[in-house]
Amino acid sequence: MPGIEQEVRINGHSSPSYAAFQAKKNGMTKKLPSDSVINLDHGDPKMFELYWQKMGDKCTVVISVWQSLSYFSDITNLCWFLQPELAEEIRRLHHLVASTETEGRYIVVGTGSTQLFQAVLYALSSPDSTESINIISTVPYYSSYPTVTDLLNFGFYKWAGDAYMYKGDLPYIELVTSPNNPDGFIREMMVNRSGGKLIHDLAYYWPQYTLITTPTDHDLMLFTISKSTGHAGPPSPKALVMLGHRQIMISKISFMISCYSQDHV
Repeated sequence: MPGIEQEVRINGHSSPSYAAFQAKKNGMTKKLPSDSVINLDHGDPKMFELYWQKMGDKCTVVISVWQSLSYFSDITNLCWFLQPELAEEIRRLHHLVASTETEGRYIVVGTGSTQLFQAVLYALSSPDSTESINIISTVPYYSSYPTVTDLLNFGFYKWAGDAYMYKGDLPYIELVTSPNNPDGFIREMMVNRSGGKLIHDLAYYWPQYTLITTPTDHDLMLFTISKSTGHAGPPSPKALVMLGHRQIMISKISFMISCYSQDHV
């Protein structure tokens, strides 16, 4: 832009591609705040940093060395690696903000979105089918959906693109992201045909991102802890929470155990 000089220093090196700016106009230099630039490549939830700094030691978490020694957190639970205390807090939080119905639902947790996204695709696909089930979502959709869908190349499912343009009578799984990433709009399913299945990605359905008008109540729902608290860094837990019905959850857990076993042979 004419009259604008862009520069930021990171670890002592200058770079024109990030968010510290100086604007020169009529010979005057004005420093612009770092949040005056929107990074369209990826998000970074540092908007919560000041809040957590103010909390100080009020939110300190201590994990004793004798905790979590066993593979089994709760052998009576369908998701036997889910800590009972975490399950209780998940239900309490959803009840507090009225974001979703948890009564009569099973909860499965995993490490990061990729793990559980693959698990849910596996659970809803038909491994015995001769045809890969089509995975679709309405444009604009989350940019990683195509890559993650085809990542393992199982042959059970495949990315098929824009739900709005989807034709044919073949089985499909539609990803409904609401609020949508990247535009923030509230979404509903686009395709409504027999043989279709829905995954509701509700990662951003929290009151700091959108107005909570009614508790969601779908067969399968995805939530993420990092979006609710802003903790997306390496030391923090990247748990993705799925709420759904028993049979779907059993398939997901089987998938996750199978992947874990192969990784640790």
